[in-house]
Amino acid sequence: MTWRSKFDSREHELIARRWARATQHQIFTYGVMFRASDCATCRKSIMMRLMAPLLPPIELTAPDKLDILQRLDRYRKWRSLEDKRYCLACGQLIKGRDIVVVGGTRGTGPLRLVCPTQQCHSIPMDWVIPTDEVFKRMAMLEAAKYSPRKSNARSREKFSERLRRFALHFRPAA
Repeated sequence: MTWRSKFDSREHELIARRWARATQHQIFTYGVMFRASDCATCRKSIMMRLMAPLLPPIELTAPDKLDILQRLDRYRKWRSLEDKRYCLACGQLIKGRDIVVVGGTRGTGPLRLVCPTQQCHSIPMDWVIPTDEVFKRMAMLEAAKYSPRKSNARSREKFSERLRRFALHFRPAA
């Protein structure tokens, strides 16, 4: 028995006990559901996110990479490797040439497309074709990143006044 099956069986026992205590006065015609139907896929997606940086990218020629982009991106069409997409996860503009292809043979599962940005593991579903609205949003985010923060001395004065008034309650009587 592996450690995972031991963990799952203990987890099932605890859930079953809690459920039995909570519903001992009720009669149900259906069996106990220990886990939501999508939990297995949740665990798999978490594992894939953790494994994505560990898998080395596959080196491909330009025509092969374009073919894979066209085949694996079901959401948008790729006409060339110079086509750009906006990643909703990291906010970067990416080219088809830069997209990382991981997976494949040797037990690492099917081919997958991953965002080339460091620490971003988004997939084609998270990439949109850049429009004027996207460029405006990018410009606003860039401006907000580099704009100096305004100091609000007036609110600091108010806070210090409130703090003084609060401290007066703790002064010893003269």
